[in-house]
Amino acid sequence: MAVLASCPAYVTGLFSIAEGDAAGAGFAIDKSLTTTVSEKKSGRTTITINGVESPVPVSRAVLRRFASLSGRMGLLEISHETEVPIGFGLGMSAAGALSLSLALNEFLGAGL
Repeated sequence: MAVLASCPAYVTGLFSIAEGDAAGAGFAIDKSLTTTVSEKKSGRTTITINGVESPVPVSRAVLRRFASLSGRMGLLEISHETEVPIGFGLGMSAAGALSLSLALNEFLGAGL
């Protein structure tokens, strides 16, 4: 079983980080990031962006949180696909986090 979820890219105009919180303003664009979550039979959990394995700290944080909430995770193959450049303030980390959260919630039946 594979579960897909997507989230639009977002151009950040204003952004502020405070202790344990963040706030910002901007607008969404017509491009998105789609995440697919599927089970693996062996090996280790992998996360790719456009087919290339990546450290993806934000997605790994989402995985850790779901593992602690659900108490189960298993081996997963997580694929992020996007036409939008990564690392240019277009909200791709947030899009990856949200789409992964939606996909994991459905995949695990977490009910969040």
